[in-house]
Amino acid sequence: MRKNKAAIIVIALAVLLMCSPLLLNNHALLGVDGYFQYNRIYEAALQLKNHNFSFINLYSFQQAGRVVNSLYSPLITYVAGGLLLLVGNWFRFQILTLLSSILSVAM
Repeated sequence: MRKNKAAIIVIALAVLLMCSPLLLNNHALLGVDGYFQYNRIYEAALQLKNHNFSFINLYSFQQAGRVVNSLYSPLITYVAGGLLLLVGNWFRFQILTLLSSILSVAM
């Protein structure tokens, strides 16, 4: 455990550094395709909430009926949509997903 103590401290500092823009600004960050990915997750969350499962987007993209989730791993999108429903807002969702991705890479 003593050997791992230094590694755990380094990982914790890296996590804090990666999350600092999110925590200091107190709102979610968007990348180049952030709106696209967040629309996919929002679509999956509302499909789970309303028990209306479809590869056609009915709740996002101005309800244009686009087929997007069939091309981009619908299972992961539904898991992320379920997480969004559980945490309740985009800020908490992004903190949890960022922490989980950093810790999964570190392990």
